[in-house]
Amino acid sequence: MATIRPIKHKVIVEIIDENSSEGEWSSGGIWMPNITKTRNFRGIVKGIGDDISLDIKQNDTVIFSMYEEGRQEKTFSFDGKKFLALNEPDIIAVIEDDGRI
Repeated sequence: MATIRPIKHKVIVEIIDENSSEGEWSSGGIWMPNITKTRNFRGIVKGIGDDISLDIKQNDTVIFSMYEEGRQEKTFSFDGKKFLALNEPDIIAVIEDDGRI
C-alpha cells in the first residue's frame, strides 16, 4: 500500500470538511466559490515532515483556512481522497477531545 511522506516543513492533511455552499454559478455553468470570505476547514493529519514541531501529530484533527493565496494549488488527490499540503504555520488549531459530551 502506498503512503504519503511529506518533506521538511510540510504537513499533509486529508480534507474532511469542505462546504462548497458559499458561492454562485457562472453564466457558463461553472461553480465559483466565494473566496472573499475566509472559511476554515477541518482535516486529519496524514503525514508530517521531519522539521515539524511536536505540537502536531499523525491523525490529529486540525483546522486550517482553505482560501488564502495559492492554497488551492496545493490540493491533490491520492487513493480517491482529497489532500492539502500545508506549512506548519498554516494550521490554525488542533481539535482535542476532552471526553465530554
